Amino acid sequence: MFPESIKISLSIEEVKEMEDAELPKGSSLDHARNIWLLSFYFVGMRSSDLLRWKWSYINKDRLIYKMGKNKKAGSLKIPLKASRILSNYNSKTEKK
Repeated sequence: MFPESIKISLSIEEVKEMEDAELPKGSSLDHARNIWLLSFYFVGMRSSDLLRWKWSYINKDRLIYKMGKNKKAGSLKIPLKASRILSNYNSKTEKK
């Protein structure tokens, strides 16, 4: 039997600190922070889904993908903050 898990969430200030942290651009810490923030901006999308997605999943201002765990289709509007992060990884992404 597994013990009941306790969910702990970050405060708005803690998320802001993560967003504003000065990290070497392109470092593993920078990439890890970006994955965490993308998961946060995409309302808790699993990191495994983020790591598997492709640029072809973007259709205009939406991310359309299939969840890896349950194969359920999802469509999420791409938040501005997520779009800014994504623009660092794809030169074809419009910079905002």
